[in-house]
Amino acid sequence: MIIQECKEKVVLIVGHSFVKWAERRAEAAWEPNLGLRSTNVQWYGKGGMKWSQILPAVLSTGLRPDVLLIHVGGNDLGLQRSVDLLSSMKEDISALQKITSATVMFSSITERCVWRWGDGRKLNKARKFVDSAMAQFMADTGGVFIDNKEIKHERGELFSAYMDK
Repeated sequence: MIIQECKEKVVLIVGHSFVKWAERRAEAAWEPNLGLRSTNVQWYGKGGMKWSQILPAVLSTGLRPDVLLIHVGGNDLGLQRSVDLLSSMKEDISALQKITSATVMFSSITERCVWRWGDGRKLNKARKFVDSAMAQFMADTGGVFIDNKEIKHERGELFSAYMDK
């Protein structure tokens, strides 16, 4: 008889304020591991986080996650060209895949009620461009793309201004 040792999986969720708020909600529901058995979910959420902070943030945790879920990029739109942001994203995700050996998941850039750095119509178009390119990139590199189509700016209750603090 062969007995397999069940190793606890580590999931690292890194991102901007959405991650910070999701962690708070999970803790309030007494589910910081999101109800996943044999899984240790670690959260790294920072309001205003930009893409350039992803690699240092992940490395600073000292973790070797089995799954790395990233939700960042929206705070960069309007501050740099979409093609430059996309190039950085691809480069950093490739590096993280090699460094961590994790399954990397990219959570799409979501619609916003207010875009901080420019015209909402233009930035929404840039968001769609980046998300489309990242969906293809993640598929091509063995990663996972999470499409957040259900998060619409019209659903104000999903945004921090409406959340319990």
